[in-house]
Amino acid sequence: MVELIDRAQSSLVALQEAVVLLDENQQIEWWNPAAERLLGISSDDRRRNILTLLRQPSFIEYYHHIDESPDGLKMRSSLFEDHYVQVKMTRFGGESRVLVAYDVTRMHNLEQMRKDFVDNISHELRTPLTVLSGYIETFTDQEDINPRWKRAFDQMQSQTRRMNALVNDLLLLSRLENDKNIAKNQIIEMPSLMNQLFDDAQAYNIDYGHTLNLDIDSHCDLIGSDMELASAFSNLITNAIKYTPKGGTITIGWHDDGESAYFVVQDNGIGIDPKHLPRLTERFYRIDSDRSRRTGGTGLGLAIVKHVLMQHQAHLEIESKENQGSTFKVVFPKERLSFPE
Repeated sequence: MVELIDRAQSSLVALQEAVVLLDENQQIEWWNPAAERLLGISSDDRRRNILTLLRQPSFIEYYHHIDESPDGLKMRSSLFEDHYVQVKMTRFGGESRVLVAYDVTRMHNLEQMRKDFVDNISHELRTPLTVLSGYIETFTDQEDINPRWKRAFDQMQSQTRRMNALVNDLLLLSRLENDKNIAKNQIIEMPSLMNQLFDDAQAYNIDYGHTLNLDIDSHCDLIGSDMELASAFSNLITNAIKYTPKGGTITIGWHDDGESAYFVVQDNGIGIDPKHLPRLTERFYRIDSDRSRRTGGTGLGLAIVKHVLMQHQAHLEIESKENQGSTFKVVFPKERLSFPE
């Protein structure tokens, strides 16, 4: 047994990833050499509280709520300003924890290059698309236009609108990614917002003929950005309307259990094969590309929803079965709730 423990410890010492063992009082018990290189731990830090060594607010928040961040935390290195590390903690033996960290600087830089490229190209495309759309509209408005030309211009106008929608979604996604530190502390009166969303849904539903239901059994409000959350909620509602066969039933709900609150969109549509659910919030991921294009989707809607929710410490839960409908549930933590007196 002693030999096995020695081999395990030797393996941990050889790892390129930092490994740190913490006791139930947040104190450092053991670490490997990689933890010295990546996290700056030294021999003087034994029995030191990890929160006095890694003092970034994001790490302190993560330490106290690790169950809410299963993927861990990416944070700036405390040793080098231009380096980034990914940190993940796991509980063991009660409240003791093992912390694992690895360098993600190269991955971060590549991701930043991608974001900059998308942001720049989206801005550059916006003006020519606006000009092109204006000229096409001018031609299609002429009464004596050749019918063959009109069909061609109508198709051009449809594709230009689609490109405009894509550019607008890319710019919105870029803004959400870059505005992570902006405070989102407005009090949002949810019963009022729910009624507004329901009115908008009824107007959008005219061409689809669904039965829409509004189910509000909570009077708690939200703390956040009313514009961003309204956009995210509206996205989930319009998706349900677009992808449910005509004559379906869609229920929009707002509920709470005292500890969490839930925005819910439920439909009895075609449903989703469970194998697709883990990837639904990825950019440009489509279950049925042809159907998405016919309904005018850009493939970015749920990615935008995901980013809005992340900035509000909320998450999206999806339940669906083929031919049995889908339920999209947004879960907000207690910290984001406001209960009127």
